[in-house]
Amino acid sequence: MDGSDFIVPPPGLVPGEPPAAPERASKPVERTLPSFAPGRSGPPPLRPTPGGPVVQAPPPIDPAFEVTGERVRWRLAAAGGADAVVTGPSVLGRAPRIEDAEGASAAVPIDDPSRTVSKTHALAVPAGAALAITDLHSTNGVRIERPGAEPEELAPGGTGLVGDGEVLVLGRLRLLVARLPSPNV
Repeated sequence: MDGSDFIVPPPGLVPGEPPAAPERASKPVERTLPSFAPGRSGPPPLRPTPGGPVVQAPPPIDPAFEVTGERVRWRLAAAGGADAVVTGPSVLGRAPRIEDAEGASAAVPIDDPSRTVSKTHALAVPAGAALAITDLHSTNGVRIERPGAEPEELAPGGTGLVGDGEVLVLGRLRLLVARLPSPNV
């Protein structure tokens, strides 16, 4: 192997003795587990939805709902007469599926002849005196229009609050939002 035409491989290409491991200090490492207090503060964590993008969970339902037991209902009415009623966390769209939004308990189909509403467009959650709307990465977006204010465009995955008498726009479909009185039980 001492011929002039022999090529010497670069260091580390041919297996040899493994390099010596660097010496470590023998100082013990303290390990502690995090502790969590009951309840949760701050915004809810981001969670992936099956077969879709990460969507942030909507704000929690108003605590007064749990104390009074009042069932808040919301009506979404289109100009053409089509409407929908939201009584709990609901997925809105042309062909909504509960599985497409974390925390949804109902699917509310929205009739949209112009087809600008996505199959799974938004998540609506009653939140006290308002309806929390989360854009589920829809194709044509979600907008909230309030009297005397600039329209609020929600970012994909973003959440906004829409109140009684305000307008929710899914794609190009305008829906008047109205809080309905609680049914007598």
